[in-house]
Amino acid sequence: MRWLFALVFCFLATNSFAESYAVVMDCEVTYQSVVSSEDGKPKTYAGFTGETEQGDTLRLEYGTSDYPELYMKLTDVKRDKNILEFDNASIAFLMSDKPEIEFGGDEKIVYFSSENGFLNMSPDKLNAKYFGQRLHLYRYYKSDFHGLRTITNAPNLTTLVQTFDCRMVKDEIEQILAKVVAKLDSD
Repeated sequence: MRWLFALVFCFLATNSFAESYAVVMDCEVTYQSVVSSEDGKPKTYAGFTGETEQGDTLRLEYGTSDYPELYMKLTDVKRDKNILEFDNASIAFLMSDKPEIEFGGDEKIVYFSSENGFLNMSPDKLNAKYFGQRLHLYRYYKSDFHGLRTITNAPNLTTLVQTFDCRMVKDEIEQILAKVVAKLDSD
Protein backbone atom coordinates (compact mmCIF):
# COMPACT_ATOMS: atom_id res chain seq x y z
CA MET A 1 0.00 0.00 0.00
CA ARG A 2 2.86 2.41 0.79
CA TRP A 3 4.36 1.94 -2.66
CA LEU A 4 0.97 2.78 -4.23
CA PHE A 5 0.77 5.98 -2.18
CA ALA A 6 4.36 6.86 -3.17
CA LEU A 7 3.60 6.14 -6.82
CA VAL A 8 0.47 8.36 -6.78
CA PHE A 9 2.37 11.13 -4.99
CA CYS A 10 5.20 11.00 -7.58
CA PHE A 11 2.68 11.05 -10.41
CA LEU A 12 0.86 14.09 -9.01
CA ALA A 13 4.09 15.90 -8.22
CA THR A 14 5.47 15.21 -11.70
CA ASN A 15 2.29 16.42 -13.38
CA SER A 16 2.11 19.61 -11.32
CA PHE A 17 5.77 20.42 -12.05
CA ALA A 18 5.23 19.68 -15.74
CA GLU A 19 2.64 22.47 -15.83
CA SER A 20 4.98 25.01 -14.23
CA TYR A 21 6.78 27.44 -16.55
CA ALA A 22 9.18 30.30 -15.87
CA VAL A 23 11.39 32.93 -17.41
CA VAL A 24 14.56 33.73 -15.48
CA MET A 25 16.96 36.54 -16.35
CA ASP A 26 20.09 37.81 -14.65
CA CYS A 27 20.30 41.58 -15.08
CA GLU A 28 23.33 43.75 -14.42
CA VAL A 29 22.53 47.26 -13.20
CA THR A 30 24.43 49.29 -15.83
CA TYR A 31 23.41 52.73 -14.54
CA GLN A 32 21.71 54.05 -11.44
CA SER A 33 20.82 57.51 -10.21
CA VAL A 34 18.51 59.03 -7.65
CA VAL A 35 17.10 62.44 -8.49
CA SER A 36 15.59 64.56 -5.76
CA SER A 37 14.26 68.06 -5.26
CA GLU A 38 15.52 69.62 -2.05
CA ASP A 39 14.65 73.20 -1.12
CA GLY A 40 13.76 73.89 -4.75
CA LYS A 41 17.09 72.64 -6.08
CA PRO A 42 17.82 69.39 -7.95
CA LYS A 43 20.08 66.88 -6.24
CA THR A 44 21.44 63.63 -7.65
CA TYR A 45 22.84 60.65 -5.79
CA ALA A 46 24.37 57.32 -6.84
CA GLY A 47 21.70 55.41 -4.92
CA PHE A 48 20.28 54.72 -1.49
CA THR A 49 22.55 53.54 1.33
CA GLY A 50 22.51 49.75 1.69
CA GLU A 51 20.49 49.22 -1.49
CA THR A 52 21.25 48.08 -5.04
CA GLU A 53 24.31 49.65 -6.65
CA GLN A 54 25.55 50.04 -10.20
CA GLY A 55 27.24 46.77 -11.21
CA ASP A 56 25.00 44.60 -8.99
CA THR A 57 23.03 41.67 -10.40
CA LEU A 58 19.27 41.53 -10.15
CA ARG A 59 17.43 38.29 -10.92
CA LEU A 60 14.07 38.59 -12.65
CA GLU A 61 11.78 35.59 -12.57
CA TYR A 62 8.22 35.36 -13.81
CA GLY A 63 5.97 32.49 -14.65
CA THR A 64 2.94 30.41 -13.92
CA SER A 65 2.19 27.15 -12.20
CA ASP A 66 -1.53 27.01 -12.85
CA TYR A 67 -3.07 30.10 -14.45
CA PRO A 68 -4.23 32.43 -13.07
CA GLU A 69 -1.42 31.71 -10.61
CA LEU A 70 1.03 34.14 -12.20
CA TYR A 71 3.99 35.61 -10.39
CA MET A 72 6.90 37.94 -11.01
CA LYS A 73 9.74 38.90 -8.75
CA LEU A 74 12.89 40.96 -9.03
CA THR A 75 15.57 39.99 -6.50
CA ASP A 76 18.75 41.79 -5.49
CA VAL A 77 21.11 38.80 -5.63
CA LYS A 78 23.86 40.35 -3.48
CA ARG A 79 21.47 41.23 -0.65
CA ASP A 80 19.08 38.28 -1.20
CA LYS A 81 16.16 40.70 -1.11
CA ASN A 82 12.99 40.87 -3.24
CA ILE A 83 12.67 44.43 -4.52
CA LEU A 84 9.60 44.01 -6.74
CA GLU A 85 7.08 41.23 -6.44
CA PHE A 86 3.78 40.41 -8.09
CA ASP A 87 1.96 37.40 -6.76
CA ASN A 88 -1.46 36.10 -7.70
CA ALA A 89 -3.17 38.60 -5.37
CA SER A 90 -1.26 41.45 -7.01
CA ILE A 91 -2.23 40.21 -10.47
CA ALA A 92 -5.86 39.92 -9.38
CA PHE A 93 -5.62 43.48 -8.05
CA LEU A 94 -4.44 44.59 -11.49
CA MET A 95 -7.27 42.89 -13.35
CA SER A 96 -10.27 45.17 -13.53
CA ASP A 97 -11.81 42.92 -16.15
CA LYS A 98 -10.67 39.92 -18.12
CA PRO A 99 -7.07 40.24 -19.33
CA GLU A 100 -6.71 41.23 -22.96
CA ILE A 101 -4.75 39.62 -25.75
CA GLU A 102 -3.35 42.11 -28.21
CA PHE A 103 -1.53 41.44 -31.43
CA GLY A 104 1.50 43.45 -32.49
CA GLY A 105 2.21 42.01 -35.91
CA ASP A 106 2.56 38.27 -35.29
CA GLU A 107 3.32 38.81 -31.62
CA LYS A 108 0.77 37.99 -28.92
CA ILE A 109 0.81 40.33 -25.94
CA VAL A 110 -1.07 39.40 -22.77
CA TYR A 111 -2.16 42.56 -20.98
CA PHE A 112 -3.48 42.91 -17.42
CA SER A 113 -4.52 46.37 -16.29
CA SER A 114 -6.57 48.45 -13.91
CA GLU A 115 -6.30 51.87 -12.33
CA ASN A 116 -3.71 50.32 -9.97
CA GLY A 117 -1.17 49.43 -12.63
CA PHE A 118 -0.45 47.03 -15.45
CA LEU A 119 1.52 43.97 -16.43
CA ASN A 120 2.02 42.92 -20.03
CA MET A 121 4.22 40.26 -21.50
CA SER A 122 5.17 38.95 -24.89
CA PRO A 123 8.14 36.95 -26.20
CA ASP A 124 10.15 40.16 -26.66
CA LYS A 125 8.82 42.52 -23.96
CA LEU A 126 7.89 42.74 -20.32
CA ASN A 127 6.30 45.88 -18.90
CA ALA A 128 4.98 46.39 -15.38
CA LYS A 129 3.74 49.27 -13.28
CA TYR A 130 2.70 48.81 -9.69
CA PHE A 131 2.44 51.47 -6.96
CA GLY A 132 5.12 53.89 -8.19
CA GLN A 133 7.44 51.28 -9.71
CA ARG A 134 7.85 50.74 -13.44
CA LEU A 135 9.84 48.02 -15.15
CA HIS A 136 10.37 47.82 -18.92
CA LEU A 137 12.46 45.11 -20.59
CA TYR A 138 12.92 44.59 -24.34
CA ARG A 139 14.78 41.90 -26.26
CA TYR A 140 17.61 43.30 -28.38
CA TYR A 141 19.35 40.09 -29.46
CA LYS A 142 18.39 36.40 -29.10
CA SER A 143 18.44 35.93 -25.31
CA ASP A 144 19.68 39.43 -24.45
CA PHE A 145 17.34 42.07 -23.02
CA HIS A 146 17.88 45.64 -21.93
CA GLY A 147 15.63 47.64 -19.70
CA LEU A 148 14.73 50.47 -17.42
CA ARG A 149 13.30 50.55 -13.90
CA THR A 150 12.00 53.64 -12.14
CA ILE A 151 10.63 54.13 -8.65
CA THR A 152 8.98 57.41 -7.79
CA ASN A 153 8.37 58.44 -4.21
CA ALA A 154 6.19 61.54 -4.60
CA PRO A 155 6.00 62.49 -0.89
CA ASN A 156 9.82 62.59 -0.73
CA LEU A 157 10.21 64.09 -4.23
CA THR A 158 12.69 61.40 -5.30
CA THR A 159 12.97 59.11 -8.29
CA LEU A 160 15.33 56.17 -8.70
CA VAL A 161 16.36 55.34 -12.27
CA GLN A 162 18.15 52.11 -13.19
CA THR A 163 19.14 50.64 -16.55
CA PHE A 164 19.79 46.92 -17.09
CA ASP A 165 21.57 44.53 -19.40
CA CYS A 166 19.99 41.09 -18.97
CA ARG A 167 20.84 37.54 -20.02
CA MET A 168 18.19 34.85 -20.25
CA VAL A 169 18.89 31.91 -17.93
CA LYS A 170 15.61 30.08 -18.59
CA ASP A 171 13.15 30.93 -21.38
CA GLU A 172 9.67 29.44 -21.27
CA ILE A 173 7.76 32.58 -22.27
CA GLU A 174 6.08 30.81 -25.20
CA GLN A 175 4.70 28.14 -22.84
CA ILE A 176 3.53 30.78 -20.33
CA LEU A 177 1.74 32.77 -23.03
CA ALA A 178 0.20 29.63 -24.54
CA LYS A 179 -1.12 28.59 -21.13
CA VAL A 180 -2.59 32.03 -20.36
CA VAL A 181 -4.12 32.40 -23.85
CA ALA A 182 -5.63 28.89 -23.67
CA LYS A 183 -7.19 29.70 -20.29
CA LEU A 184 -8.54 33.04 -21.56
CA ASP A 185 -10.01 31.37 -24.64
CA SER A 186 -11.76 28.76 -22.48
CA ASP A 187 -13.39 31.33 -20.16
